[in-house]
Amino acid sequence: IFTEDITGLKKAEEVLRRYELLAAHSRDIILFVDRESGRLLEANAAACQAYGYSREELLRLTVHDLRGSDARLLTQDQMAQADNQGILFETVHRRKDGSTFTAEVNSKGAVIGGRRMLLSVVRDITERKQAEQQLFQANEMRRLAMEAAGLGAWEHNLLTDTIYWNQQCRQLFGMTKETAITFPVLLERIHPLDRNDFTT
Repeated sequence: IFTEDITGLKKAEEVLRRYELLAAHSRDIILFVDRESGRLLEANAAACQAYGYSREELLRLTVHDLRGSDARLLTQDQMAQADNQGILFETVHRRKDGSTFTAEVNSKGAVIGGRRMLLSVVRDITERKQAEQQLFQANEMRRLAMEAAGLGAWEHNLLTDTIYWNQQCRQLFGMTKETAITFPVLLERIHPLDRNDFTT
């Protein structure tokens, strides 16, 4: 009678099944990439949806196809970094229809089945970058408006106990850029009758 302990095999199948479920339902793009050639070895459903390719089409591509020829040298450097210690970076990826999106890539090297590859989790951060740009523009408009009106502004971070004064506020209170701003220094500049409003 021939018997075989299949406990290890069962555990491996269970882990594989968990990965398949995770990859299938992840909203993030998951790519397995051959370390040497950059060819895509595996891609989840989110990747197909994001890039507009079928799985079979994606597996005929390389990471260079997703980024464009002008980024080839940079891509090779980033792949080397991913293989050595892992890397998190932002780049631009191209879809099948030629449109692009801003991508955050978290990539790490691994050996699977004796083959050196990279596991990359890619997230479309286009909306986040647009929101950051809008916030920057709004802050810049506010800053310019305050400068034009001659208004000063300051902020007190209660968690770090640090105080930020814009340049106009420093000028109004007769302070230079080199003046260290602390809460006691701030209170000295406040009229004594108004100090309770800042300390209660």
